[in-house]
Amino acid sequence: MDYELVSFKICPFVQRSRITLLHKRIPHTVTYIDLKTPPAWFAEVSPLGKVPLLRVDDSTVLFESAVINEFIDETTTPPLHPANPLTRAHNRAWIAYASELQGSLFHLAMAATREKFDTARS
Repeated sequence: MDYELVSFKICPFVQRSRITLLHKRIPHTVTYIDLKTPPAWFAEVSPLGKVPLLRVDDSTVLFESAVINEFIDETTTPPLHPANPLTRAHNRAWIAYASELQGSLFHLAMAATREKFDTARS
């Protein structure tokens, strides 16, 4: 079974997992949903009500892009992270930092009002 990545069209976090899957040439499909009116099955498999999700098989779903990427990297070759634990830890710290930036950029892009934009910008 190919992996199934569940997203919505402009999710910045799913892009990280999609890039990892493409870089490692892992067969997968992408299913886009509308988070405002998600399909019934989504609530059953997404404990946080967010994307991305990765369907690994018929009974296993992973959530959170950092976790999905670590799973992909740890189960396929070649590894994206170096073998040195300290360097790997630094990489993961920068990944966490980038996640915060992506979240901020997402809120800027999705701000429906000037007030929300200014709040996100600050």
